[in-house]
Amino acid sequence: MEQWKAGEYVVSENSGVCKVLEVGPLDLNSSLVEKKREYYTMEPVSNRSGRIYVPVGSTKSRIRKVMNREAALKLIDSMKDIDLVWVDNERTREQEYKNTIKDFSGEGWIRIMKTMYQRKQIRGTQGKRLTSIDEKYWKIAEKHLFEELSIALQIPYEKVGEFIESRIKNS
Repeated sequence: MEQWKAGEYVVSENSGVCKVLEVGPLDLNSSLVEKKREYYTMEPVSNRSGRIYVPVGSTKSRIRKVMNREAALKLIDSMKDIDLVWVDNERTREQEYKNTIKDFSGEGWIRIMKTMYQRKQIRGTQGKRLTSIDEKYWKIAEKHLFEELSIALQIPYEKVGEFIESRIKNS
């Protein structure tokens, strides 16, 4: 299991992209905290005032390194080849979205976003909007993908969509 260092950016399965602030025992007056155990103190990039505490070596919370610039560009360049998460059955669709989000990979997030884009086009021709379930998972996928690409490419979060469009258009 990889150990993260203070200053590194990681992707937390539950919280998205975070910056590791400290690695060490927690200084909290709580009986719920193991005093001798080391924790990652992390700051979500989407909530700079928030703090997340994850025990070092925990198998309950998955954490991985943020992709590097080369991997981010390769992922963007491969978008057109990434399959959709297409499920016709409304009842099983949400479970498939959950499973794809749980995978917490850039490719999975793109699969969801591409699916939502296509569903939005189809439903639009029928005079319908996306379902609330579709909207929910689109927002989750976009948030996680854009946060990670923002860090990997060193561009503001708000510019990630433009960057993707431009890169795809010019390839």
